[in-house]
This record gives sequence, C-alpha cells and structure tokens, in this order.
Amino acid sequence: MRHSVNHTIFSAEPLNLTARHSFSASGIANDRAVGIAEAEGGAIAVTTKRPKQSSKPIAHLASGASKKPASRQLRGLGKMVGGYRPDLKRAALAKLSAIAKAQRVRAAAAK
Repeated sequence: MRHSVNHTIFSAEPLNLTARHSFSASGIANDRAVGIAEAEGGAIAVTTKRPKQSSKPIAHLASGASKKPASRQLRGLGKMVGGYRPDLKRAALAKLSAIAKAQRVRAAAAK
C-alpha cells in the first residue's frame, strides 16, 4: 500500500486497474479481475482471472497479448470486460488508452 499527500491509499497489485486500495478494484480479493500491462515489442497484454481455477495458482490467470491498432483493441476490450466485469469497463478502457498513448509518444520521440 502507498499513501499520497491527501491520505488516499493506493495499491500496486498487477490486477488492479485503478490502483485504489478498495475491495471493488482489488485483483486479489475478487474472483474476477482484469489487468492490463505493456508487453514486449509494443504489444499490450490483458490478463484475466479464472474463477473456477482459483485453487490452482499457475492456471488461475489467463493472459494474451495483442499488437492490433489501439482502436480495435479498445473495441474488443470493451466487449470482453463489459461481459466479465461491467463495473471495471471504464477503468480498463482508460488504462488501455493511456498505455497506447504512451507507446505512440515513445515511438514519435524515437524518430
């Protein structure tokens, strides 16, 4: 846990999209969780938790990486998260947008 200046408590768990220390955003406390991170080679990796495999530590996470354009990834992620955890849909789309923008800025700076 991390504290900010105005006493907001943050969490650094990988399956927490909003980084807030709360039950609804926690990837550890919930059976269904979504994590979005940057993968190697400019891809974006989406990790989900499998609720039926929770007793098997290796098999309880499903991950996939995609190098599609950001607009197509946003559409697909919106559909997937909307059916899996509708309350986290906005946070997932915001995090994916932020990662995609950072990749664009980094690519433009490298030229």
